[in-house]
Amino acid sequence: MVAERIERYDRDWSRFRDDSLVTRIAREPGSYELPPEAAPLLALYRELYEATGGRVSPLVGRALEALGYDGQYRLTPAADRMPVPAWDAAIAWDGRRLDAPAGALLDVGAAGKGQLVDLVGEALDDLGHGRWVVDASGDLRPRGVPMRVALEHPADPSKAIGVVETTDRAIAASATTRRAWGDGLHHVLDAVTGEPTRGVVATWAMAGSAMVADGIATSLFFDVDPNLLHRHGVEYVRMFADGRVERSPTFPERSSHDRLARPRARTRHHVRPRHHLAQRAGRRGARTDLRARGRVVLPLALLASATVLLVVSYLTNGIAGLIFRTRPQLSSTIITALLLLFIFTPSIDVLPLLGLALAAFVAVATKYLLAWRGRHIFNPAAAAAFIVGFPGLPFGFATWWVATPPLVPIAAIGALLILFRTRRLWLGLVFVGTVVVVWQVRGLLSATGPLDVLSLSLLSLPTVFFTGFMLSEPLTLPPRRWQQLAEAALVGLISSVGFALGPLYSSPQLALLIGNLLAFLVGQRRGIRLQFEGRRQLTPTSWDFAFRPAAPVRFRPGQYMELTLPHSGTDARGWRRVFSIATAPATGGVRFGVRLPDKPSSFKTALMALEPGTPVTATSVSGDFTLPADPAQKLLLVAGGIGVTPFVGQLQQAAGEPQPRDVVLVYAVSSATELAYAAELEAAGVRVVVVCPDRPLVLPEHWSWVQGDALSAGIVHDNVPDARDRIAYVSGAPAAVSALKRALRGTGVRRVRTDTFIGY
Repeated sequence: MVAERIERYDRDWSRFRDDSLVTRIAREPGSYELPPEAAPLLALYRELYEATGGRVSPLVGRALEALGYDGQYRLTPAADRMPVPAWDAAIAWDGRRLDAPAGALLDVGAAGKGQLVDLVGEALDDLGHGRWVVDASGDLRPRGVPMRVALEHPADPSKAIGVVETTDRAIAASATTRRAWGDGLHHVLDAVTGEPTRGVVATWAMAGSAMVADGIATSLFFDVDPNLLHRHGVEYVRMFADGRVERSPTFPERSSHDRLARPRARTRHHVRPRHHLAQRAGRRGARTDLRARGRVVLPLALLASATVLLVVSYLTNGIAGLIFRTRPQLSSTIITALLLLFIFTPSIDVLPLLGLALAAFVAVATKYLLAWRGRHIFNPAAAAAFIVGFPGLPFGFATWWVATPPLVPIAAIGALLILFRTRRLWLGLVFVGTVVVVWQVRGLLSATGPLDVLSLSLLSLPTVFFTGFMLSEPLTLPPRRWQQLAEAALVGLISSVGFALGPLYSSPQLALLIGNLLAFLVGQRRGIRLQFEGRRQLTPTSWDFAFRPAAPVRFRPGQYMELTLPHSGTDARGWRRVFSIATAPATGGVRFGVRLPDKPSSFKTALMALEPGTPVTATSVSGDFTLPADPAQKLLLVAGGIGVTPFVGQLQQAAGEPQPRDVVLVYAVSSATELAYAAELEAAGVRVVVVCPDRPLVLPEHWSWVQGDALSAGIVHDNVPDARDRIAYVSGAPAAVSALKRALRGTGVRRVRTDTFIGY
């Protein structure tokens, strides 16, 4: 049965046999129904073709024959080289039938032997063999058999650059030292140039199937889209002609049944590369050589790449600011440049640096060009990664090299700080959870252990960095919390499932751009332009700032708006600040209550210096701290200090509703002089319980005073006996909100919604 399966595959796919199907297709152009294994094989080839910019192709048969690698093994190149035709120009494949009007000669050697290994394994399963090893000399797949496999040094078959242990995952090797002839000729052909490859001399790939491992081992001779590796859960090692070695982040760190280790005196198996001599390898092996070079090249590459990104971003932003008559934001420019530094691999080579320059230009340009009424639609760094890394362009792909185990803890700390600061921890949890779940499902389908898949999804993919530094960008998020969580789940799903639609492949940047577009469709679809009208002092430490929008702004009372206020002498907190809106939409304007400490930030200093008529830009309206739609719901509003701000707009709107709401406001302040918006609260006509050490001079009707330094469960219970029957809304500084929430829980209130004022 096994021999028969091998013979049938060889009879269909060997271009070295006159009686094979592929030889017949080359000889007799037409339409052919291919055997069942053609569907996954050619689907993988299409992925490899797109991910390498057309450099891996099944259409290299004629070109290899012209180099002398033909059925007679002449190994004498013809006078004229044969160009490799483009896929869509030479063949059409619908998943079952192949149309080859030009008589293309297929060569499936890049993945076909690996597929045959899988097919032989399936045959062994059918015969009832639960444990087996299929060794095709360069393609190895065990099933339930622990193995230690040496990775043969391409320049010296008596040495190994490492040892990998595997029980169920396939491993494939390829090298230009095998099947080599003439003056630098070998069988690994670049389908774009028609010439043998030069830069990489050996590759090793591990995957759930031998076909995938085999195909990707070939693609690693080229600049391959890393998302292809992520989609298939591939780990790899490759050696360059100068002796350097590159490996995927988790390849050397697997601690269970798949790991790279130093070679010992004896190993149970030797994987020999199938396929050009390493021009130089370190005396102690390529691993040592890589480490020695890395100490020199990496800092220089980081410095050169950061310089290019920062300079090009700064110049582009300055020129765009002049063209569009706006003041460029230097802090935003620096952030975008640094994000790109961790998305694209740093380099000191000219072409990659040109790619980084283009990425910086594209990222800044999208803020101005891919915008609608002053609001940019897409995350600039994601847009640059998508455009510059588009298949076929020569600048390389977004490698997200920040997704390496040593950097993940640093990225995690930064991501947590950002998510906490922006109140988006749930956004991060939903995204990370979605990615982990999807990859676990993929792991089950590919028979990969759950711990290995977890390591891949968190340590080898840019999940952590992406969550904190890309997904959480406020300008491209939808306004409501449920919308943000839905976007996080969608982006996580798209980035993890693995798909290919023509030149488009699942990737973090594509997933985020799709999420950005959906967020734009459901959110405020224009930049918000305001005109400053004036300020008034509310208390000794707080002020009210009034603005008039140039066009109507959609918002719900209780939501917040992010203001952008460029100013000189900007401190570390930047030009942007979030403020709760203290008005109802019907008023036509927007007001913000702001507390000013003794030493205000540069933003608040600039805010205080505004002159009436000054234009100010707002970037977004967001938030879910809104009252229930049902006016019959009994409400308990609890404010600490300037945290009363969102309640002012809510009570204004409630006063104009046809059905009155049952509302009690408990307002805790440090002293009676700190009662902000007293006139507006009095006009709302709701019951107000003031909690402070000293008695207010005036207590309007329906107001009462309770002496106390802080709100307690006893105060709430005594003054709002039915508190447990109400929905509670708590607003204020984080520490105050936490204390107030505990006090409410102590009185039996179970439904509590909070809004924290960070940075006030």
